[in-house]
Amino acid sequence: TRIGEIKKFNSNQKKYKYSKNDLFDSWIDNQIAITSISSENNEINFNDLVLIKSRGTDMALSSLEKISDKSSIEFRGMEIKKISEKYIFGSFLGNTLSNLKLPYYTVINDIVILSDDIKIIRNTISDFLDGRGITSYSHYSDNKKLFHSKSNLYLYVKNPDFAILLSKIFPDLEEMIEGNIEEIAKYKSGALQISLDDEIAYTNFIIKQSEEKEDEVKPLWEIDFDAELYSEISTITNHYTNKLEVAVQDKNNVLYLVSTTGKILWSKQLDSKINGKIRQVDIYKNKKLQMAFNTKHKLYIIDRNGKDIPNFPIKLKWKSNVEMGVFDYSNNRNYRFMVPMGKQIRIYDKNGKLVKGFKKQKAYYTIDKMPQHFRVKGKDYIVFTTSQGHIYIVDRQGKSKIIVKTKYPLGVNNFMMIEGSSLAKSKIQSITKKGELLSIYFNSNIDVSKIEGYTKDTYYLNNNDQAISVTNSIIKWRNNNSSEIHEIDNEILTNPILFNYKDDKFVMVNTKSSNKVYLFDDKIELQKGFPIFGKSIGQIKDYNNNGIINFPIIENNNRGTLKLYSIN
Repeated sequence: TRIGEIKKFNSNQKKYKYSKNDLFDSWIDNQIAITSISSENNEINFNDLVLIKSRGTDMALSSLEKISDKSSIEFRGMEIKKISEKYIFGSFLGNTLSNLKLPYYTVINDIVILSDDIKIIRNTISDFLDGRGITSYSHYSDNKKLFHSKSNLYLYVKNPDFAILLSKIFPDLEEMIEGNIEEIAKYKSGALQISLDDEIAYTNFIIKQSEEKEDEVKPLWEIDFDAELYSEISTITNHYTNKLEVAVQDKNNVLYLVSTTGKILWSKQLDSKINGKIRQVDIYKNKKLQMAFNTKHKLYIIDRNGKDIPNFPIKLKWKSNVEMGVFDYSNNRNYRFMVPMGKQIRIYDKNGKLVKGFKKQKAYYTIDKMPQHFRVKGKDYIVFTTSQGHIYIVDRQGKSKIIVKTKYPLGVNNFMMIEGSSLAKSKIQSITKKGELLSIYFNSNIDVSKIEGYTKDTYYLNNNDQAISVTNSIIKWRNNNSSEIHEIDNEILTNPILFNYKDDKFVMVNTKSSNKVYLFDDKIELQKGFPIFGKSIGQIKDYNNNGIINFPIIENNNRGTLKLYSIN
């Protein structure tokens, strides 16, 4: 049998025009790691990820270039290439690598990384660049300390695949394992070491039980799209399940709805880019939700299957480059859709008809931000602004309620409301292009304060007991009379997202240049597993109603990738 295997092995190599020495012996060093990333239907694929230690990056790349496609993919500054000869690793290096068909590969620190799934290669690159890896987990490092430093074979397993993998490795024990699956599931991890010394094999096997949960952030799923994605991510409620779904649009202007399990439910071709985010409405007042949004040329309302509802889309008379306001004044689902179109502003009802009688249908200059509706102490205020700094505060009919005579061009923020005990103590706030904190009270008083360090690019959040500002690389967080300041060197930060989990407060930001996502607690201490790679962030919520916080991110690198992460 052994002789037959050798003959078959030698025969396989004759199919190729290269010798084993030219392709592999010249650069492969003394370590190979074979990893199973996941299991589906109880099938273990030991070649999900293969890592081969080389004698030098240049030597490895020179040899692999002979059997590679000419094309390459760049991801986060690193080159990914693809092998063009089927099953060549198994043919030359043995059955252990026989499942590698046409793998992608890259090289990190003299380690050649191979996988048939390019997503695994990209995730490995991101884990390396962001400082995440198996050695960062305590259950791995604790197990490793219990073994000899040198192994001929070292096998490490982490739940939930622990019991499945044991039965694959030890088929004679399969019945016993299946009969004690609940007990085995209590064990967090396990490791097997085999060391050879003078033809004697020493074997160590450890399984470890722990009630301690490992804090980690990990993608639940990811989807690749043919084109890059726009940065906006909309969170959509499925009115049948109350779970949350994700809507994104690619740069071919195709809109996608993605389920909570990472399945594309449908796609819809639009005329142009969606302005801002999608909002949900209940047009028919039956607790079934539709999606409302506007593009440069149209106002859409579509149902959850991606179909246009009657009377929509509406073709706009003028181009719109600003997200529309969606108002439900009395919470009776008689919606108003206020669409800015340059200097013009028009309001449509839920039947697609123009609402007549709105007095302020034209501004002096181009309307630059989404119109907003605030209801304070039973009174309605509609606010919209222009690029030159005009601020209009009107009632439902468009009549002025608060006159702002001075022009205050706003920076990156729209207005936020801080409600007090009375109209005189309630206000809206934003940051001007001069870096001033602008407060407009609902009794018509106006306060302008110059804040040190604030600029037109300062992002600002305020909800009474806490305020967060992000300016360039600096985060300032005032929280219950205490203040924290943190700086991320050499980064330009974007809009902060503040959220609560149980009794704790967190803020998430991402960077413009390096596309990294950071998560901080209220002491502005970086949380474990961060930063991760991401161009933009969606809403941070419990998408599956299971008590676990999730958030979607977009990655763009010649094509778009959408991921949903969980935070344990």
